[in-house]
Amino acid sequence: MNKIIYMFAMIIAVVTLVLTNISGISLFTGIIRSAIVFLGVLFVFFIAGHLLRLGILLVNQKPKATEDDN
Repeated sequence: MNKIIYMFAMIIAVVTLVLTNISGISLFTGIIRSAIVFLGVLFVFFIAGHLLRLGILLVNQKPKATEDDN
């Protein structure tokens, strides 16, 4: 699963690099922008994974039994 996320982030970063070069922005600026986009995409997937894990934990929580229930 991680390989898919890295490949998706790499594809988006390469598309960003190509678009910055087409629009006439310098190569160095394009590389910096694509690196920031790559890290940003990985960060978004990282936060989304943690939010999904938190949601699953909250949904699957079992209520605690008290002595009044017995």
